[in-house]
Amino acid sequence: MVTPVAVLFHAEEVHVPPADDDDEIYVVAFGVSPQTAPPEGLCLQIQRDEDEEVRDGPQTLTGPCLVLDPGQRCHYQGVTDVRVGPGSVLIGLTAEAARTLEVPDDFAITYDPRTVDEETLRAGLARALAPLPIG
Repeated sequence: MVTPVAVLFHAEEVHVPPADDDDEIYVVAFGVSPQTAPPEGLCLQIQRDEDEEVRDGPQTLTGPCLVLDPGQRCHYQGVTDVRVGPGSVLIGLTAEAARTLEVPDDFAITYDPRTVDEETLRAGLARALAPLPIG
């Protein structure tokens, strides 16, 4: 169970591709504009590309990838728990993923529940993070 240490940010925009999306890379994104978080804004992307393997030195990385901008901080397979509720997503990470992304091990991203369908968000996260169960 995720116990959030802090709210990482309040997402002004939440992007969940449609269920029939067949793009090569499936991305669920939470964003904040540059006007709110100068100078570049803030974005957390949860990406999945099963068709591509990424070489990182001797390692081959596959599966879900978290990308935090600015800075293009990236970590593969570091999510341990996700819970979707009205107006928030609670995310738990491995210690290594948290260090790489420079965030707490457990955190929340909030959003306006009037602008995001909770079930659509849960389904999008389930697709991006499979086989991790989404609470």
